[in-house]
Amino acid sequence: MKCAFALALAIVLPVISARETRAQDAAPPPESVLGLDHLRADWTAAYEAGDADAMVDLYVEDAVRMPYDAPAVEGREAIVAAYRASFAGRRLFPDIDLVALDVEVLGDTAIERGRYHEVLTSWDGSTRIVEDGKYVSVVRRGADGRWRYAISIFNRDAPPR
Repeated sequence: MKCAFALALAIVLPVISARETRAQDAAPPPESVLGLDHLRADWTAAYEAGDADAMVDLYVEDAVRMPYDAPAVEGREAIVAAYRASFAGRRLFPDIDLVALDVEVLGDTAIERGRYHEVLTSWDGSTRIVEDGKYVSVVRRGADGRWRYAISIFNRDAPPR
């Protein structure tokens, strides 16, 4: 048994080391991808804080948001109004992680596919709901160089637990 384990380590460790070396030698991500990381972080912070005013600068004027279990919302003003109404009725407080799985940058347009993990907790901690899902976003870079959501669609993998 010990010999089999030692043999497995002798085979696996060089492969792991080679992967780590390649990852360290990889070029840093392009500025366009870093901008998308900032957009994702800004959205997460505004969403978790319930700050609809911060959402204004995260969407283009003619943005479309397609949430699950609801009709599409068209236009930045309507999207921000929907967030404002949602945040005003908030009884559960979110902690959400967005993870980009694929990003395709085509000039000033980017398409991002990812997954999310959200935990909603009541103020007193007595209620906790966990939701996992996926999203696709089309993002546009403005004349100021900032990325903003043009289209976003997301849905759950299964009912919340």
